Formats: sequence, structure tokens, C-alpha cells
Amino acid sequence: MMVDGLTRIACTTPNCGGGPSEHTDWVLAANTDYVRADGITPIATTDANGLFPIPLTNTYSADVGTSEGTRLWTGYNIIWVKQNVCDNLGAPGTAWTALTGDGNHARFDAIDIEAINYSVQMCIDNNFIACVEQ
Repeated sequence: MMVDGLTRIACTTPNCGGGPSEHTDWVLAANTDYVRADGITPIATTDANGLFPIPLTNTYSADVGTSEGTRLWTGYNIIWVKQNVCDNLGAPGTAWTALTGDGNHARFDAIDIEAINYSVQMCIDNNFIACVEQ
């Protein structure tokens, strides 16, 4: 579920105001139910633009934790537009490789806007990435 602003883009305008054509290799399908890894517990149903509505139905996971290091790298802000992606000074193809700077992240234990974007965190910190199965 993370973006790099080049090969994976969620939205180029706030909340994909231009529709799903703004996506580049986006992982969430439009109007689709997503569940936790248990295959049962619903997370949310995406909207027509392939975005999770807020609030989510349930958190992404029940048991990951809430402290730094147990968050989810995203790279987008609260309106699904790329912001901070831990790139090496913007060099093409280096997103999520930097050990300096900051990257946007979300919280596994949130259903509010913090499930999309919580804040920025130092790129040297360890966080999870979320894999999405279609």
C-alpha cells in the first residue's frame, strides 16, 4: 500500500478528484471489500476511486502494536497524494531506500484518518509494509 510517486501512485489530486485514472499501479481496486489476513474480519470497502473511506470498519490488524517501529509506511498524506517516500534525494528508482530524511506512515491500530496517514518518521526507523491481495 505504499507509493513512490513514480511507479506507484494512489492519487495526483486530493482524494483522486479526477477519478481512478489518476492511479499508477495502485493496489486497491474500486468498490472492493478488503479483509484482514484472517480472511474474515472486514477492514473496509473501497470507494469508486479505489480508496478506503474513513472511518475504516476495523483496524488493519489486531495485534501489531502501537509504538514507533510497528507502523505502516505509506508515502502519502491524508488526501492520498504522495508526500514523503524516503528517497535518496529524489534520484529516480530510489524510493524507500534512503537512510536519512522522513517518510509518511500510518497506524495499524487506527480506523480514523491516522489509518491513512499518522505523521512522518525518520527513514532509518523500521516499519511494516502492507501487502494487498486481490
